[in-house]
Amino acid sequence: ALFGWTIGSNISNVGLLNVNIYGNSGVGGLVGYSFDSSYIDNSYSTGSVNGNSLVGGLVGYSSTSSVDNSYSTGSVTGNSWVGGLVGISYSSSSIDNSYSSGSVNGTNYVGGLVGDSSFSSSVDNSYSTGSVTGNSNVGSLVGSSFSSSVDNSFTTSQVNGTSSNYGGLIGNYAGGTLTNNWWYNYSGNVNHSIGTNTTAISGIINTSSSIAYFYDCDNQPMASMVASGS
Repeated sequence: ALFGWTIGSNISNVGLLNVNIYGNSGVGGLVGYSFDSSYIDNSYSTGSVNGNSLVGGLVGYSSTSSVDNSYSTGSVTGNSWVGGLVGISYSSSSIDNSYSSGSVNGTNYVGGLVGDSSFSSSVDNSYSTGSVTGNSNVGSLVGSSFSSSVDNSFTTSQVNGTSSNYGGLIGNYAGGTLTNNWWYNYSGNVNHSIGTNTTAISGIINTSSSIAYFYDCDNQPMASMVASGS
């Protein structure tokens, strides 16, 4: 990462091209560990990020911090807490108006956008498109969500998991709020939005429409992002 640790820092308008990063824990394309109200805005990374735990295309570990208007397009590979944009978003951290499009590969807590979003953290107006592969707690958008919110977001990522906790939107959902979220159900892909739950869940819309539907500004869910300035 360009920044190993940030504490109460503001990072804006930074772009990193063709990164090739290897590490162990807290590995990100831009920031490894983001703490104490650190703020990342209008920034991005491309290339590849590889590590063991807390691995993200842009940020490895985010605690009480924010990522806004940012993206990652590179591949991300790790073991635990692996996300296309953020490895883990923890303790009132937020991801807003952001996306990831690279492939994500891991074992546990693996998500197209974020591996784990926990303890009053939030994902809003964000999306992922890259393929996601893992073992447990694997989600196209979020690997695991614990007492956190996911709103106005979507994923067209194809998810591949080998345990029960993998889903079209979230791998493991343990409370919080879900509002106006969408996922694309590929032919032959997992047919449930959360874990093994095949019933309708409030706040999640399962659509098998053309994938182009997701990127049409006249349709939800992209319409809400355009309205919010994403």
